[in-house]
Amino acid sequence: MKGFLKPVDIIILCLAVTAVFFSAGFPKKQAETLFLEVEAPAEAEGGRRYKAVYPLSEDRRFTVQGAEGVMEIAVKDGEASVVSAPCRNQLCRYSPPIGRPDEWTACIPGKVIIRITGQNGGSRSGQKTPDAVSY
Repeated sequence: MKGFLKPVDIIILCLAVTAVFFSAGFPKKQAETLFLEVEAPAEAEGGRRYKAVYPLSEDRRFTVQGAEGVMEIAVKDGEASVVSAPCRNQLCRYSPPIGRPDEWTACIPGKVIIRITGQNGGSRSGQKTPDAVSY
């Protein structure tokens, strides 16, 4: 064994060190600002369809008038969940909290839909993402 490093090894090592050096200097991608979008039926709001958008970064509790009554929604630690609902089965209340773009939950009898949207009020910059059925 003549030399410890061959010329090709030195070139690869230099390229690796250069790549690490330059990648450390570039800014990291910032986390996307997420919002909770709430929609309720027109008949609950006197003929106007209710639609509101709240940032997921702020903890809050609020109520929404649905077709069957008042629904309470909570935003905590970047996730939203249904706290109370007037419907009989309470399926929306027992669904897990949502907190990623394109996730949603709904109270079907109350006709209230809550979903997570991205920075521009849309889903992941307009890209369609696969759901659990697609995998």
